[in-house]
Amino acid sequence: MNDNVKIKLENLSASYDKINVLKNINFDIKDKDFIALVGRNGSGKTSIINAIFGLCKINSGKIFYNFEKVYDSVNSIFDDISVVPQKVNFLYNFCINDFIEFGLLNFLNKLKIKKSDKKQKELKEIMDYKEKIFQILDVNKLLNKKVNEISSGQLKRVLIAQSLVKKPKILFLDECLANLDLKFQFEVLRLLKEINLGGTIIVMILSNLNLVYNFFEKIIFIKNGEIVDVFEKINRLEEVSAFRQEKAIFFKIIQQTFELNEKDFGSFF
Repeated sequence: MNDNVKIKLENLSASYDKINVLKNINFDIKDKDFIALVGRNGSGKTSIINAIFGLCKINSGKIFYNFEKVYDSVNSIFDDISVVPQKVNFLYNFCINDFIEFGLLNFLNKLKIKKSDKKQKELKEIMDYKEKIFQILDVNKLLNKKVNEISSGQLKRVLIAQSLVKKPKILFLDECLANLDLKFQFEVLRLLKEINLGGTIIVMILSNLNLVYNFFEKIIFIKNGEIVDVFEKINRLEEVSAFRQEKAIFFKIIQQTFELNEKDFGSFF
């Protein structure tokens, strides 16, 4: 296994209640990856994330994290990885500030055992980082509200903030741009790109193909629980012909994944 591979899915098949949702999935998540998972509704995108977190039955295959098989050995996958789910059902009407602070509990517990000078430095760094996240996502004015007092778009920003404050090594996001207005869609994508350049691996389920093509370097297309193709963009295309060729390949994979005709494309780009 390559040294820069962080998560490896090997011949993975999975199901919910005897209904097969993933079939022979193979792909690697590597250092510095900025990945989009793309496919029709019910194609298996969310199931890939659920499989990694043990939320569906693994029928065959393996999942590795840092060269260790997940669930067969003790590893730090849940400390290192964060997820922004598509939906959250709250059993309690949390205060927004308290809910976001939950994301810091593990960090704060680890901080207690460190020496005082190092503790203060790390605490200041994480609090400064938290304020930066709050400002970009515009959640400061929501902190004293309850979960049931904010809109679905505001809740989505809160969920993103809660996942980011812990500074995960890998961040999964399931349709996190849904219900966000256009301004915040771009703000979130720019923020995720900045965090990715800082070392966090990003894996995101996204439906907007314009945003997928323009923001992501690696795009994994999924259909009926199987990987159709893995499209990796070539950076700094200098020749117009090369750019057109790359876009044509992208269109072809979209057609195959979504079963579209030429006329269905309209004006995607």
